[in-house]
Amino acid sequence: MRRPVSRSRRTWIGTSWKMNKTRAEAVAYLAELNEWSGTSGLDVDIAIFPPFTALATAAAQLTSARRAPTADGTDWPSPSLHLGAQNMHWQANGAQTGEISAEMLLDCGVSVVELGHYERRQRYGETDHSVNLKARAAIAAGLETVICVGDSAEDRQYAVAPEVVARQVKIAVRGLPPQALASVVLAYEPAWAIGTGGEQAEPAEVEAIHRVIRTAMGQSHGPAATESVRVVYGGSVDAASAGSYATQTTVDGLFIGRSGLTAAGLAGVIEEFCAVAPDAAGELVRLEGSAHDTG
Repeated sequence: MRRPVSRSRRTWIGTSWKMNKTRAEAVAYLAELNEWSGTSGLDVDIAIFPPFTALATAAAQLTSARRAPTADGTDWPSPSLHLGAQNMHWQANGAQTGEISAEMLLDCGVSVVELGHYERRQRYGETDHSVNLKARAAIAAGLETVICVGDSAEDRQYAVAPEVVARQVKIAVRGLPPQALASVVLAYEPAWAIGTGGEQAEPAEVEAIHRVIRTAMGQSHGPAATESVRVVYGGSVDAASAGSYATQTTVDGLFIGRSGLTAAGLAGVIEEFCAVAPDAAGELVRLEGSAHDTG
């Protein structure tokens, strides 16, 4: 059974540069993004995730431009730009060669951290348990947290994606205080949709899994959690397809890769999503009942 509730979450668009861009390239990218941001007038949170080597440089360049109020006092909307890191360790310090702590990220000007991306789960031993440890440490340190969850091609083939994703969500958020959930973004990034050979997910398919995610949050933290957490989609999204995901009532934004490697590419995705989002739904659909109920 669905019940409409007030939609109050701000659109969130993020992009991870992964292992790309030198410090000089970061400066050029963010100069272009700042210029666009100052005139776009869009009410959106934008998160940029450079490699560790470019974090301090990016922090010096990244600004949140806001238009001056008009003569009658009208305050124009404008994007808020946030600096993110692609990973962190749950320990505050110690013998963790090659790792980065929350305190180190804060020292670089970071305000948000990405955790649990499929590449890190598949190639570097990330587990649901370690994602939870990291999420708890990040929230305790005052970092906003993007938690990536997703299903594999095999999960999809055998129709167990809802159970897989719900499990990842429940383990990842276990122990997080309810008041911190507004600082959490859950990014649904199916393994079969990411990367150079990824297949774009149908918007309706994304909507169904996002309902599963919201149901899992409700089962873990209560009904209010379905309203607090922003849930976004990532997987071979570009400007041409961004608007189709904005039509889905449970999609609060996007987390993109290749399309965001240029400032113009990122701006294009943001503009297309935001052009549709205000008209997509004034209400959030909150799913009550089983995680398998998508009707």
